Amino acid sequence: MEEYKKAIEEITLLFTNKKIKDIDTSIEMCKTQYELLVSLFDTSDIEEDKQWAVRYAVSKLLPIIQQMLASPKVEENKINSIYQVYRRTYAFCGRRSLAHFIDFMEWERPSDNKVFVNRKDVLNPIVFYLNKMLFDPIFTTIVISLPPAYGKTFVLNYFSAWCYGVNINNSILRLSYNDELLNGFSRSIKDLIQSELYNEIFPQFAIYKGKPFDKEKDSDWKLKNSDIIVSHYVRTRDGGTTGVRARTAIILDDITKGSDEAYNDDLHENYWKKFTTEWWNRRENDKIKYIFAGTMWTPKDILNRITEKECKISPPIQSSRYKYVMESEDGHAVFIRVPLLDDNDTSTCTRVMSTKEALQLREITDPYLFSCVYQQNPIAPTGMEFAYENLKQYDTLPKDLNTYAYAVLDPTRKGKDNISMPIFNMTGDGEEHYLIDVIYKRIAMTEAYDLVIDKIYEHRITNFVVENNTDTSLKPILEMKLKEKGITFCVIREKYNTAKKEIRIKDMRGLILRKMFFKKKGLSASNSDYGRFMTAFTTYSFDYANKNDDAPDSLALYVAEIIMDNVKRNSFEILDRRLYGF
Repeated sequence: MEEYKKAIEEITLLFTNKKIKDIDTSIEMCKTQYELLVSLFDTSDIEEDKQWAVRYAVSKLLPIIQQMLASPKVEENKINSIYQVYRRTYAFCGRRSLAHFIDFMEWERPSDNKVFVNRKDVLNPIVFYLNKMLFDPIFTTIVISLPPAYGKTFVLNYFSAWCYGVNINNSILRLSYNDELLNGFSRSIKDLIQSELYNEIFPQFAIYKGKPFDKEKDSDWKLKNSDIIVSHYVRTRDGGTTGVRARTAIILDDITKGSDEAYNDDLHENYWKKFTTEWWNRRENDKIKYIFAGTMWTPKDILNRITEKECKISPPIQSSRYKYVMESEDGHAVFIRVPLLDDNDTSTCTRVMSTKEALQLREITDPYLFSCVYQQNPIAPTGMEFAYENLKQYDTLPKDLNTYAYAVLDPTRKGKDNISMPIFNMTGDGEEHYLIDVIYKRIAMTEAYDLVIDKIYEHRITNFVVENNTDTSLKPILEMKLKEKGITFCVIREKYNTAKKEIRIKDMRGLILRKMFFKKKGLSASNSDYGRFMTAFTTYSFDYANKNDDAPDSLALYVAEIIMDNVKRNSFEILDRRLYGF
């Protein structure tokens, strides 16, 4: 192979030193170089040699031919000869360059109908990283989120077709929410593989004369001479995948159907569980690539949850190549989020939507939907005002906090309730309150007495408010246990509440959001008291019925009885001296 490479490089050196002066010799030398590159590619069994040949054609040979085509000195009757070698070289580049593959497959379309050429600014990152992913054993996961009509599905279809040209024994599983959608994907990929242009790029397919399939069902099809049972599977999110095994890639494309499902936390949880227990395991080996694509509907959908999962494995860093791309530090994952409007309120793809149209769309679209669907910024749905994205968060506590703590206790009233006892440290001025710990358990109050006392001692809770609507013995019992432990610094106050929980939470939400700080998302184990408390709190909605409201209600109690009480204690009243005779 080294002889091939040396001969190829020597020809390029002749061009560089301008030792080839007449156009006929130049054309012949380009043809020779092209043939050497093809021979190197076809005769080597080493993947690195094949990639070297394509990279050389892209970086060296194509620019020389393009320069010849653009030269005004070239006679018109020579243009066709130059064009023919240019076309063959471009097709050859498509064997390992996904960008050239897509370009060539759209070669004969009118300019206005070409998808990739007209959306390269937003599609280039996807094409680049999908190409890299296929050959990089470390790079296993990519998350792609684009506005509608930007061409995400188009690229995934072309990527799938290209994979089979790279290796006829590749296999792919594609999952989405709808059979009709999936079958359309499948037919598009088959059409690409059967085309004459595909045969130009991958001449090994020409022997099939447009009929390369042993099995042609849209849901399961197989390429002739491949060593696998099925080359391409499509399955809906609710369909069965038993017996399905993918060797190359598992693609989750639009698992969430649309805005109607955005608010459905149970649905998102169901598909996340299905991914982690079923879809994840539909791989034939540990070299499988996972591709997630769609719209960022909510912080709880699969795209966001897989992003969180992968970022815990390795922190993301800004790509040096592309603006809207983050790469994991260890190289195993890439996250692509392209918004409709950039930081300057300019459309990121005017071929799809002009800036004027995008700004008008923003004006008439619900802010939540616009942020998710078009900006790929998954904020909480309307009504979920306590979503993590809206909270003040901390990863380390400030150094100027008081050495004592304040807390409230919302005891259980019925079986499905949780004992909820949020515990806060605060700044000296009482303006910032940091949730440092919490008791959040579904147990009877009689089982929690000692736990409450231990927390009082551990955090030195000096001001403790207990809500008491039914059990008048709660305060005396706790005071007795404090006395037994020799704890004298804690003052327990009892509060009897008559206001409805929903009203109290709604009235206090402003101060909760302004005054309270919570541990940064991910710092607490999801099955810990703190984690369970935050899940209940951040998923509370003002717009639909909640399974429980213990967490936000206890925070509202804290605001009413501690934060607002502090304000009252620190305020003063104007004395009307006339009432006292002076």
